[in-house]
Amino acid sequence: MENDKRRMAFIAAADDLFKEKGVSQTSVSDIAKRVNVTRSLFYHYFDDKQAIADAVIDCRIDEFISYVQVWSSHLNNDTHDALIELARIARSYVLGPSLIGASTARKRDGVLLQRFIVRSSELLANHFVSSRARKGPLMQMSHAPHPYESFYAMSLGIMGLMMHDPQVTDEAIADIIASALRINV
Repeated sequence: MENDKRRMAFIAAADDLFKEKGVSQTSVSDIAKRVNVTRSLFYHYFDDKQAIADAVIDCRIDEFISYVQVWSSHLNNDTHDALIELARIARSYVLGPSLIGASTARKRDGVLLQRFIVRSSELLANHFVSSRARKGPLMQMSHAPHPYESFYAMSLGIMGLMMHDPQVTDEAIADIIASALRINV
């Protein structure tokens, strides 16, 4: 149990430092110092800085997918508002104050954002084609010839659009999703 706490302390410290300084400007020594341990102890938990960056991204992806799962479990007949909320959830991760959003501002850290978008799109597609998520407006996609691929492509496109044009409104994103899913809102 102590190992899990220490590992999470490293991840939390790296997350904070990556937001403050960027991944490329944060060293393993910085992370160890933030946790108040030696640099060699860091290597007991992680092979290198890339491994801890991956762990931080994995935590963000898990958090994001959890929010989407809660969102989809509360779907009702107000499709437009639900899709606007989904856009807000995605925006908070892609452009918000999280590590993901912070990496958008620092182009050299863009690989983190790319990893987040690709992996979360995979998990979103899996979630939306699962029987748990097949209700309300998402039910229509279950009849598409390639539902997984459709959700995956839509997720990549929506998050890519948010990154490319941060000014695109949540209402516009909701309309794009509704159009792609052929939902009348």
